[in-house]
Amino acid sequence: MVTTFPWLTVLWAIPMVGAALVMLLPAAQRTVAKWLALLISIAVLGVTLVVAVGFKPGGDQYQFVESHPWIPSFGTGYILGVDGIALALVVLTAVLVPLLIIAGWNDARDQISWGGRSVHTYFALTLAVEGMVLMSLVSLDVLLFYVFFEAMLIPMYFLIGGFGGENRSKAAVKFLLYNLFGGLIMLAAVIGLYVVTAQSDAFEIASSKLAADNASSAAVKKFAAQMIDAHTQSTAKLTSIAGTLNPPVTPDATLDAAHQAKIDALKAKTGKAFDEAYAADQVAAHEEALAMLRDYSAGGEVAEFKTFATELTPKVAAHLNMAKALKP
Repeated sequence: MVTTFPWLTVLWAIPMVGAALVMLLPAAQRTVAKWLALLISIAVLGVTLVVAVGFKPGGDQYQFVESHPWIPSFGTGYILGVDGIALALVVLTAVLVPLLIIAGWNDARDQISWGGRSVHTYFALTLAVEGMVLMSLVSLDVLLFYVFFEAMLIPMYFLIGGFGGENRSKAAVKFLLYNLFGGLIMLAAVIGLYVVTAQSDAFEIASSKLAADNASSAAVKKFAAQMIDAHTQSTAKLTSIAGTLNPPVTPDATLDAAHQAKIDALKAKTGKAFDEAYAADQVAAHEEALAMLRDYSAGGEVAEFKTFATELTPKVAAHLNMAKALKP
């Protein structure tokens, strides 16, 4: 469902603007800063309820969609939307923040740092974290999600470092570093999935085309024809999924040096030696692909790729068993 009113933009913008308003209050107005922060968090909860009530469980997968170009040269956009899982997390966030503000009502009163504005800073940082969390939850653009997911670490760092307990400085640094590296690993996993899968498909297609022409065994030729068809389909699906991401990704089907060396080695063989080498390569390639797909199915971060990996896993497992059963 595409909405004409930008409810999701309002959802994350309210706490971000509210954080700025809290910081602009005079230093002496500490009580006003607290109440303003609480009212802003309640306003966010109100917008969340509007979205929750308007969400149709039997409707489109993503609802309240907003889409605007952002960096056209990269193909990325400002694209927001919610599905059922994201909505549940948004509601949970909106409910918890007012409770956190009430629970931390007096947490900053004894702070002597921040130039006498510790109360303002504490509640402004809390609202900033809420805004960035909400943006991460409703973003349908990979780059947009990643930017806000990582940016969220900044106000969290200052919250922990400025208002934490004993050894808060060390805790803040550890929190920042662990989550920063975790985010980089997540990004690398996304890139690795489509790169490795594209490379695997390209190798399977190239080697199977050789086998279709050069194999001496009828069983090997039949298996090769099945692999060409299956991996052509998975390449098309992967390309389709990667193209919907923002920024869109074009899987690189160019063989790397290791795969090209295997193709060259196959070209140098004939007869039974070719059949045996092809079968061995197929077993190794499918074992590698299966391990990668299972890992991403269990811990992947991008829903589209996780679904792709989950659906492809049993097919690759079946192909592996077929490859092992080949008798050149």
